[in-house]
Amino acid sequence: GGFHDNGICAVSFSSGGDKLVSVGIDTDHSIAVWNWETGAKIASATGHVHRIFCVAFNPSDDSIVTTGVSHVKFWTVTGRLLRGKSGAFTQGSRDQAMVSLTISKKGRIYSGSEQGEIYRWKNAEVDTLVMAHEGPVFALWVCRDGLCSGGKDGKVMVWSLNLKPLVTFDMRSQSTGLDRTRIRSVCWLAKTILVGTIHSEVFEIDIES
Repeated sequence: GGFHDNGICAVSFSSGGDKLVSVGIDTDHSIAVWNWETGAKIASATGHVHRIFCVAFNPSDDSIVTTGVSHVKFWTVTGRLLRGKSGAFTQGSRDQAMVSLTISKKGRIYSGSEQGEIYRWKNAEVDTLVMAHEGPVFALWVCRDGLCSGGKDGKVMVWSLNLKPLVTFDMRSQSTGLDRTRIRSVCWLAKTILVGTIHSEVFEIDIES
């Protein structure tokens, strides 16, 4: 087998597209950075004692962020080593599972919690937080226009980059067939948001309408 013998739970490309980071399902939740074209492993490390759900490169400096059960961790590549620093749950935030992650091109880092909050991180600390959804924030997407979130509560919410609420779309109110739906993925481009649900549906939202 390869470096990850028990499977891979998360991957992410670097902003330049030349590197790939992967997270394994092994007991160490191992992390590896690869030159994906050659298959060469650049660096690796033990990830965390708890399960990791998400991983992403920071486009602003090619550092790496992981989120999971009771942690957010910030990584830098030093030679063949990955060095990690645990994030501090400041600003009255709670140490809990972080189930979603998104990072803007300018390096703004947002995570979604199992209790429904969105955290914005700066210098490995919680900079701002808001209560966003009833239940887990399963999906986050950031772009130059703002932040979009989707939750177990069936709602899609649009925020400013400073986490000010702009508009809410309640998917459960759109049709009787959606009264128990949960949002699992969101993607925002220009005036359109694509929404993926737990029931394998994909919806298109026109923000202007």
